[in-house]
Amino acid sequence: MKNICTKYLHKIFCLCVVLFLSQICTATVYKQLTNLPTIYIETYDGQSINSETDYKLCKIIYVTPDRGTLMFDSVNIRGRGNTTWTLDKKPYRIKFHHKAKLLGSGYSNAKDWVLLANAGDKLLLRNGLTSYIGQLMSMPFVPSCQFTDLYLNGNYRGTYQITDQVEIHKKRIEITEQDTTVTNPSTDITGGYFLEPEGLTASDGFYFDTDNGCHIRIHSPSPDVINSKQISYIKNFINKFESVLYSSQFSNKYLGYQQYVDTASLVSWYLANEISANPDGFWCSYIYKEKDNNHIFFGPLWDFDICYNNCSRQGDVTNKLAINFGYGSNMTIKGWFTRIWDDPWFKTAVSSHFNELRAHGLDSLMCHYVDSVSDLIEASRIQNYKIWSINTKTYDEQYIFNTYDEYVANIKSFIKNHNSYLSSEFIQRVGLLPTKTFTASASSYYKLFSKAFPNRVIAPDDTITGSSSSIGLHSNRDGSHAQLWDIYLQNGHYVIVNVKSGLALSDRGSSSSNMQLKADTLDYTQDNQKWILVPQSVGGYYNLKNVATGNVANNYDGMADEGNPIYVSTSGDLNSTSANRMWKTTTYDKPEISAINNAQTEADYALAYSPSAQTLRFVSSDLSQLLFQVRIYSLEGKCVATFRSNETFDTQNLFDGTYIVSWIFGGQQHSAKFLKN
Repeated sequence: MKNICTKYLHKIFCLCVVLFLSQICTATVYKQLTNLPTIYIETYDGQSINSETDYKLCKIIYVTPDRGTLMFDSVNIRGRGNTTWTLDKKPYRIKFHHKAKLLGSGYSNAKDWVLLANAGDKLLLRNGLTSYIGQLMSMPFVPSCQFTDLYLNGNYRGTYQITDQVEIHKKRIEITEQDTTVTNPSTDITGGYFLEPEGLTASDGFYFDTDNGCHIRIHSPSPDVINSKQISYIKNFINKFESVLYSSQFSNKYLGYQQYVDTASLVSWYLANEISANPDGFWCSYIYKEKDNNHIFFGPLWDFDICYNNCSRQGDVTNKLAINFGYGSNMTIKGWFTRIWDDPWFKTAVSSHFNELRAHGLDSLMCHYVDSVSDLIEASRIQNYKIWSINTKTYDEQYIFNTYDEYVANIKSFIKNHNSYLSSEFIQRVGLLPTKTFTASASSYYKLFSKAFPNRVIAPDDTITGSSSSIGLHSNRDGSHAQLWDIYLQNGHYVIVNVKSGLALSDRGSSSSNMQLKADTLDYTQDNQKWILVPQSVGGYYNLKNVATGNVANNYDGMADEGNPIYVSTSGDLNSTSANRMWKTTTYDKPEISAINNAQTEADYALAYSPSAQTLRFVSSDLSQLLFQVRIYSLEGKCVATFRSNETFDTQNLFDGTYIVSWIFGGQQHSAKFLKN
């Protein structure tokens, strides 16, 4: 009996040792390959994943640098994608048995997740870059982007991207989900609906066609839940939208299509597809509708691996609009946006929003994202390209290089050049809008750009000091005060004063003479220093028409040469047809204005206001050095007085109130406020 017990105890001990050693071995197997998290997927049958429709069971071990090793059992996995599923490096869909915060706090707690292979994107980051653009535009949901190394059944498969499954869910598409069959006729079925306008009918899912032939897949409510009443509701809703979209009043804010769309998502979604040059965006895309909300929302952004000039079927699209070259027809969402482009509001919204993004550094932010992510995934991508070719066409790549750095340089060049093209193209399309009556802003300076040569401006021929009296056509220079003009009303007409020199734009000739435009010492009594900005029919362009002579500013002989003289020519029919007579104003913020302080003895000069003596003057140890023009403005922007800096100005004739004093000294613009009472 003792021997039997000893024998069994020995077996139990050996079994415990084996289990213990196996745990040690297991702990050492699942290591983090690079600085990125590493995900291990092991199917229960040890076989590959061969279906994009049928799930099979697996376990997942996720090794992270900050949360340690996470283990998930009884996970379902299958293939996903259309063409991408046919590639050797395959994408996957995973479904957990219970909700999982796979990416940690701040991300969705969900069952369904996606592993993108990004096989057709040699940079591996185009989808992530587009999500970043969506964040810059404050879109409510953009798919997450966590790069990871992937092992499948012990075999390394390369650099992958963990991202959200696009679905109705908290921290994804946050709308009401109709997830049970509706049987009560009084149930509110106005939402939510998650839809996908598509170019082709697919075999899975549930569809309807609009009255105009647009083919739309219903993702939610799902086919096993949705009833005929819900289908009729959402189909009728989309038909109402299409009906007004293609009506004669489509551009009316209240009677047209805008009453049925969320305009913020409309513009953001469209811009994301143009910035990325997405050939597929108008072929298939996502839209959704919330409960008790009468708007279609556009998004989320998805599937951008062949974007940013990465589609050989399209060729080089640097200087093209996706709405023109992208796949699709009037039977897809492309038909919607082709029609929407006829709306002046949309043109203006797209152009202004895009140029605002660029003004806030869009180009550099996108390039910085490319650089930072390429650095982040460097160790992983080196491993990735040990098993996948970096210089062989995998799917639809437009350019093939031998090194990753060449791909980085290529997309950064595209970003800068394509964004520059979009700015010009959008502005040109907005140019079809009627020109508004010009109103000068007291808080802005202006540049006067030529319609004939859009990168050239009206400026003194001495563009360093701005003091030259002759005026010519000059290349636009950022930061040049000599190219800035202060435009303000004086007795019902505009005075145009150079910010650098304080000289006023002037026509010295007679009503019929052709003389070069000049800049003279400011004199408000002279009508030849007063101008009317006459709006032309479209494009935001104006004629500069002189009050005294009736002449208009004209680029002499239509030349673009640096310093080509600006003449004044007799006003006539050419005003509305000649691009050399048309000018566009662009605004620049004036420096912030501070209150007048007491003169400081250590200062070179100071501005002093005496309420008791009712005087305004500059004080300095050497007033002979202060030889600049000083202007006094009302808060409405009207120039009410001028004086020289070495003079004392009597404020007794001014009405009580706050005034702005402005002058240029040492090449810098200075301003101050004083209260006269």
